[in-house]
Amino acid sequence: NNNNNNNDNKQSNLQQMPHVRVIAGQLHDVQGPAMTYSPVNLWDVTIPASGSIVEIPYPAHHSCIIFCRLGSVTIMGDDNDDDNIQTQTQQLKPQDVAILELTKDTSSPSMLQLQAQEDNSSILIMGGEPIDEPIVQKGPFVMNTKEEIFQAYQDFRAGKFGQ
Repeated sequence: NNNNNNNDNKQSNLQQMPHVRVIAGQLHDVQGPAMTYSPVNLWDVTIPASGSIVEIPYPAHHSCIIFCRLGSVTIMGDDNDDDNIQTQTQQLKPQDVAILELTKDTSSPSMLQLQAQEDNSSILIMGGEPIDEPIVQKGPFVMNTKEEIFQAYQDFRAGKFGQ
């Protein structure tokens, strides 16, 4: 009995990608369940076979971070000037992070090209549309100004946090 019932999986054209869990954002025709205020991508990707090379389209105008959870993955560099994401080849091991830089040409999606160096390598691909706002962080709070950070601490201490 042939189980390839032409379903092609809900994971769309990712035949080489054995498992992608879309948590937020969209990959091909799969929409993640997380509701966000601005366009955000969070994809949990597992590549089961060492040596496998996979290509994943990524919105060229989004910031992109790759975090290695398990195993080892190489982010393949691209010397192609037409590519929208500029990166040099770099290998990630558990807990390593790669921040990919965008170029000015955002007319078409970029391709992330990844190669597993170990069986069952697992990564998180995260990012989203840049917000182009100032960011101030102190402790657990992230706001736009120092004044907002000060107010957040006051609200927290007064028990009004989250109200």
